[in-house]
Amino acid sequence: MPADYSRIHRLLKILTLIQGSSDWTAGRLALECQTAQRTIYRDLKMLQGAGIPYFYDDQKKCYSIRRDFFLPPVQLTLEEALSLVSLAGEVGANEQVPFMATATKAIEKVRGQLPQSIREELDQIAPHVAIKLAAAGSADGLKDVYQLVRSALAGKRALLCRYESLRHAAKGDGKTEAEEFLFKPYALLFSQRAWYAVGHHGGRKAVRTL
Repeated sequence: MPADYSRIHRLLKILTLIQGSSDWTAGRLALECQTAQRTIYRDLKMLQGAGIPYFYDDQKKCYSIRRDFFLPPVQLTLEEALSLVSLAGEVGANEQVPFMATATKAIEKVRGQLPQSIREELDQIAPHVAIKLAAAGSADGLKDVYQLVRSALAGKRALLCRYESLRHAAKGDGKTEAEEFLFKPYALLFSQRAWYAVGHHGGRKAVRTL
């Protein structure tokens, strides 16, 4: 009988969520996992049968898991933890830097491994810390470009790019002048309001920022 990978994936996700934060109800879990609430109850029963040390907090009305399960607590000071939570929550989750929304999920995993005393202090302080950067330019329709450059960086590959000059467009004749060149990305740089790719421009035979 083939393994039910979708359920295995969901069980692992439930474990990660309830270990990383203490405000997960069955309803929230169902929404996050895109399934029915009764399915979440069946999954929780399966976790219980497997000996996973989760419990239901009657006061908070949510599920939680024993903090020492899986990994030992991450040894961060309060200042270190507050810095990470603030950057991930204010800059990443609020998309002040485009394409960094997944920072929220990452910090929840780290937060779940912090000592109880640090988590309690974070719960008191973090809601009163705000970071406001200069408004970034619109990133609509650019995520695929960002991911393409990131993939090229990871694979050490060059990109074939097309640059369309505005000279003809400015004349109003509806024509553009296209130039193709190889671009070898060295780094992704977020500066002020937008993401830039730094690399070797084959057409200019020099390092350029696009």
